[in-house]
Amino acid sequence: RATEDEMGEAMLTHHTEAVTIKVWPITGTNLLIGIHIEEAAWELAALRFEAIEGPEWKIMDVRPKSLYDGDEIYLGTLAVETTTFLHLTLEGDAQGLDLHLSGLVNGKPLAAVPAKALLFSSEEE
Repeated sequence: RATEDEMGEAMLTHHTEAVTIKVWPITGTNLLIGIHIEEAAWELAALRFEAIEGPEWKIMDVRPKSLYDGDEIYLGTLAVETTTFLHLTLEGDAQGLDLHLSGLVNGKPLAAVPAKALLFSSEEE
């Protein structure tokens, strides 16, 4: 709630029994992403960005420091009842992106994919 008080309503929200994902735009292709784990830990978790209408996205920077390659951030284990925030900078000029959180929950593969894509304005900054 404190993040929403400061940043405003999230540009993208995805909520299930297992996870809540929220995305706030900062500037251009700089994003703040919050991932809250609800009922069971996610092991070997990763967050991927799939381009919509354009070339693939490339992650240029992630804070706090995380291992990343191309369009995927490796998150490791996300514990129950924790919220992880990532501030990231993407490079690319696609019109938008789809988020894909994947990992193992109770030893079984699970993915969280918001039904709505994150679209960027075509205005130059």
